[in-house]
Amino acid sequence: MLKKYHILFILIIPLFLTSCFGKWSEARKKAFCEECEQTRIIEDLSFFLTGFSFSNNDSILVVQMRDSSVIDSFYVQINLTDSLRNRWQGWIDKTIILDDVYHFVVPEEQTFILSDMKMVMWPQFTMFSEGYGCQMAEYKIDGKLFEHNSSVDFIKPSYLF
Repeated sequence: MLKKYHILFILIIPLFLTSCFGKWSEARKKAFCEECEQTRIIEDLSFFLTGFSFSNNDSILVVQMRDSSVIDSFYVQINLTDSLRNRWQGWIDKTIILDDVYHFVVPEEQTFILSDMKMVMWPQFTMFSEGYGCQMAEYKIDGKLFEHNSSVDFIKPSYLF
């Protein structure tokens, strides 16, 4: 006579085994990658500022530029996330157009230029399956290329030394 846990075990094992081998086909990966790379906008960009000291009510001016013309400008509030490293985080809750250039004006400091942003197919594996996401993980800050990096981090130059 089968007990309840035997029945449960018999039902769960096939489900577990099929989910362990949830691989994407090459055609699915290729189609997803092409769709990801064609993405031209993102919502809610998060960024960090490292090495800066601000008061709690400071904000960053962001200037959106296209073909050397100002399209929009707005302020972004920042919040302290790591007091030891003076690391701050901000969010842009507007649509970000990847082909545009964004100037981040840090009060009494410098301006950082975020440009050449691209979407990248990003592996997101779990213990039981293979998966992929699409993230803005390639970009330039002041002309320096960052690849496979989904955290935009503006670092104060004097902080590095």
